[in-house]
Amino acid sequence: MVGRAYLIRGAWLWLAVRVLFSVLFLLLSASPIHFPAVASAGLVALVFILSYIDLRRRRETDFLHNLGIPAVLIVLVATLPAVVAESAIHIAGSLIK
Repeated sequence: MVGRAYLIRGAWLWLAVRVLFSVLFLLLSASPIHFPAVASAGLVALVFILSYIDLRRRRETDFLHNLGIPAVLIVLVATLPAVVAESAIHIAGSLIK
């Protein structure tokens, strides 16, 4: 139950960051779909950091500690959609070329 909520939250966070990066790449006259590997890694790192900040902002760490779930595990769960989506995009991009 708890994991699903953080997976969904992480997916929305990844989508928002991906759209932000795409707009930035469009402004820089680069491809908004195929990011370099460094940009994708930065995107995943940003989702990781923002997930942690969101977890602290909502003050959910005490609740999770009471359930016996470390905050780092929840942040990793929230980052999982970003890792999977970026990997799928890079795999699809390499198959299309």
